[in-house]
Amino acid sequence: METETIVLIVSIIIGLLACFMGYRLNKILVMIIGFYIGYKLGDAFLPQLISDDVIVTFVSIVIGIIIGFIAFGTYLFGVFILCFFLAYSICEAFIDIDTLKIIIGVVAGVVAGIVGVKFVRPIIIITTSLTGGFLVVSSAIQLLNIDSTAIYIICGLILAAIGALSQFRNKEEA
Repeated sequence: METETIVLIVSIIIGLLACFMGYRLNKILVMIIGFYIGYKLGDAFLPQLISDDVIVTFVSIVIGIIIGFIAFGTYLFGVFILCFFLAYSICEAFIDIDTLKIIIGVVAGVVAGIVGVKFVRPIIIITTSLTGGFLVVSSAIQLLNIDSTAIYIICGLILAAIGALSQFRNKEEA
């Protein structure tokens, strides 16, 4: 099995977990996304200071671990980061113009982060359902080699709605 196929299958599994169990798994998701953001920040900015790629990768991983634990330890900050990242990712998926994508993504991310802190449960359910649903559909259509924006949007929204309903029905707290 090719590496790309394995990555897509893992993405589908992660997407399903986020879509149907996002609220229950939100503290873990906050930590993972905190790690991802820390790693990406290190990976983006450290090459300007350090020329060795191995050291850049190692330091980026350390930064990611630190930010992941900070996000987990400061849960509401982590919720803000999670909502910010998910809203930004959705904007990134739908907007083609780079500058506009960044501006709208950051604004949507800040708004989603603030609202997420105020209304944790419903926002986490909605954002994880949307992100998970679209991740599943995106990975599945890549895996099946389908090129249809309509299928992506319709199936993503349907799966997100089913995931959100499932999460809202589950009264068990995270």
